[in-house]
Amino acid sequence: MLKISFTNAEVSDHGYGLEVNGMVGFRFDTLNKHFSNMGLLNGSGTLGKKPDTDGAKYLQEDYEKYITQLQQKSGFIVVTPDDFEGRKPNVDEIKSLAIKHGADMIVIDQLSLMSDKRRADIPRIAYNNISEDLFLMSKELKKPVLLMAQANREAVKNRKKGESPELHDLAESDGVGQNATRVLSLSVIDGTLKISVKKNRYGINNKEVLMIWEVNTGYLKPLLSENPEESTEDKKDDKSDGEKDKGGEKDYGF
Repeated sequence: MLKISFTNAEVSDHGYGLEVNGMVGFRFDTLNKHFSNMGLLNGSGTLGKKPDTDGAKYLQEDYEKYITQLQQKSGFIVVTPDDFEGRKPNVDEIKSLAIKHGADMIVIDQLSLMSDKRRADIPRIAYNNISEDLFLMSKELKKPVLLMAQANREAVKNRKKGESPELHDLAESDGVGQNATRVLSLSVIDGTLKISVKKNRYGINNKEVLMIWEVNTGYLKPLLSENPEESTEDKKDDKSDGEKDKGGEKDYGF
């Protein structure tokens, strides 16, 4: 299956790691273990709250131990254009890597950082070819592929506040959405992450979920509790480190 997640210009992408800059490592560490992204960038002595503790903080030595463990056994393989001598890889090269490492899932961030092995000159055709080849790769390897793609900036800018990008807003090629089995649209509205199911061949369609997203520490939580009887006090105690206030100021965890 080929799943497409496409975003407006306000949302940063994470995953397989075909990013132009070196930020992908920090972003992965933030999502994986909730190290403070800003703390890592600024060389801070504390790097956010340790999960499942009563407020203990990550220190530099914790991050060093984490990196050592990650190198030995992590379950994730992250590659960037630097691993391909600075050029954009094609689907065949991604497939070779997936087979070599026995990947259970392939995440590509993002479509524009892939090259078309058929060498189409027109971006619309090239993107259609790439998404079609990824779909075929997914069927051959029997592994899911998650592809990130950006929505057309002008189309998103002209939408009303609160509206999510639609399938036809995919930049350069609507064929990308046609080749996908599922399409999720991501947008940020007043600091809240909105995830909308725009296409689903095998299940519920046109469903939306709102999430509280603490970008700095990588915490994602449903905006509304699944338990309507949950007390206000419980909700206060359940806040992530990035949401708590100290002396009236927001604590960002670094």
